[in-house]
Amino acid sequence: MSVCLDGFDHSVCARRLTQKYSIAVGVPTLVIRGRAVRDALLSDPNGERFPWPAPPLDEVLKGVMLEGAEKKLYEDLPIDAVRVFYFAAHWCPPCRSFAPGLCTALSAVRKRRSKYANTQLILVSSDRSEQSYARTIASLTPGLALSVPWSSPARLALPAALGVAGIPALVIADGTGKILTANGRQHLTADPTGLNFPWSQRPVSALNEQALLKMARHPAVVLFVDDEDAEIEFSESVLTPSAESYYEECSIQYPGFCPYQNSSDDESMDFDYSTKTSRKKKPFKHVMFYIGIDGTDSADMIREHIGLDDAVPLLTAIDFPKQRMVTMKYGDEITTDSVQNFVDAFLSGNADFKPLKPYTQKC
Repeated sequence: MSVCLDGFDHSVCARRLTQKYSIAVGVPTLVIRGRAVRDALLSDPNGERFPWPAPPLDEVLKGVMLEGAEKKLYEDLPIDAVRVFYFAAHWCPPCRSFAPGLCTALSAVRKRRSKYANTQLILVSSDRSEQSYARTIASLTPGLALSVPWSSPARLALPAALGVAGIPALVIADGTGKILTANGRQHLTADPTGLNFPWSQRPVSALNEQALLKMARHPAVVLFVDDEDAEIEFSESVLTPSAESYYEECSIQYPGFCPYQNSSDDESMDFDYSTKTSRKKKPFKHVMFYIGIDGTDSADMIREHIGLDDAVPLLTAIDFPKQRMVTMKYGDEITTDSVQNFVDAFLSGNADFKPLKPYTQKC
């Protein structure tokens, strides 16, 4: 059962919670502090261990020899290696269809971003026999994944430790055991190339199809750059301070990457944003901050739609709700300070705006 505040649609709340926690239809599920604890309740019906805290991830996997092309102790994984825990079974048809896309995405992420080069896929099998377990391993790209051994107690303990209530499931953690993403399956489905991997909340995201849906309702600051790791890192470094400042001053949470929310779900939110150069406050719709990676479908689509040339790096602010845009002069140095000045001018309404032509005029 979900309880919604007055004014909110119960069916919408229920749908979002079901998607967020990967709840199977018709299966009673109890979630406490973001973790599914149904199995814990069944094993402790008197609630003696309530609220059934999850054991630390490192404790569950301590001394576990992960199987793969080369066996490796869990604690010997590089500290910078993002851990992608994949819960699956051979008897599960959705798992068999999910695995190829997962392997393709993680391979692309490893190649695209140097900081994710050590990303490690770890299979946690829910198979009913060791033979089926072997088939599940065989469904993954050779050399890409390690697996928790069939005989290891950790294999049975991990679903409870990571709050997994159904399969396929994808939980992503960093080297310290901190959970970055609890519902990776939905994120990967919405972002199949992994542009925003590991899909944790962040002030700046890569432009993708979901972002385009949001831009129909919300203004966005977009920095277009080449598809090179150094350029993407540069974009994050110059955009993040302005984005963090904006979200902090507006007292709103980072938008993150929300795969189960489309533009029709978004609320039209207005905020009073005071810039460094002006004391006058003006209401402004929730602004998003994106990196437009050259060569991706989303970046190419938005460029064509608003008539931007292919120059990179190119900083622009696009306001579809008000049908206007502004672009930093090509050739001007893009720095943390110049981005902040550009964002301030955009938010205060003092920028040199140009009108956006309706899409129908371009057809």
